[in-house]
Amino acid sequence: SASYNGFDDTDENTLSRVRSISSIMPSQLNDSRKVNRAVNEIDKFSIRLGLFLKRYPIARLFVIIYMVLLHLWVLIVLLTY
Repeated sequence: SASYNGFDDTDENTLSRVRSISSIMPSQLNDSRKVNRAVNEIDKFSIRLGLFLKRYPIARLFVIIYMVLLHLWVLIVLLTY
């Protein structure tokens, strides 16, 4: 069981505490089972990714470096062509 500053942040515990995004979606989209399932899977993935980045600071560093390099590359491409 992972503990961070006295809070239990296991995947099961965090996923059970977070309100489903489908509960705040418009009712027209909420009626479709496929859309609801896809939204819930994306939601679960983003929570797990957030937990992963919280637990491993080196991963956060690599993500930040990647984003900076990606933005620099896009800036260079936009300004040179």
